[in-house]
Amino acid sequence: MYKNSRQKRQAVFCFSLILFNQSYVLAAPQLYDQKKVKEQQKNHLQLMKDYRTLKEPVAFPDLPVFSGRSKFVNGYLEPNQNGISTCEMEFLAQEDPQTVLSFYKDALAANKWKIWYAGSHSISARHGQGHMCNINVNESRMPKTKSRFTVDYRQIEQQH
Repeated sequence: MYKNSRQKRQAVFCFSLILFNQSYVLAAPQLYDQKKVKEQQKNHLQLMKDYRTLKEPVAFPDLPVFSGRSKFVNGYLEPNQNGISTCEMEFLAQEDPQTVLSFYKDALAANKWKIWYAGSHSISARHGQGHMCNINVNESRMPKTKSRFTVDYRQIEQQH
């Protein structure tokens, strides 16, 4: 049927292309509903009304603060959206990434956090009260710093 491998590859490519196009055509198209889009935009604006860009880091009572030489770079805070407050902060540190990771691994465990994952660049943990935290650490390319790390914190509010 096929005289060489090139013809076979071309046939497989054509067959794949036909399958891809058929599945795309068979997919049900979504109808544009202007009223629904306006409602989604209104909901999004309502959710973002309390969004704040941070000029300095936020301290949470159950979240340890890195004890090394670090500098706050930027962050944001979304207070209490459906019972969850979200905060993300970025820092530069003079210590190497492993020192930052070791600090957080030990400090979180000592403050009633359960480490769910500890890898070479990140830690994920959950507090006994349901709060969650992810810390990602990488080498920094900025002068006079060795690492750049992000603290992503979710504080769960108790529902009454």
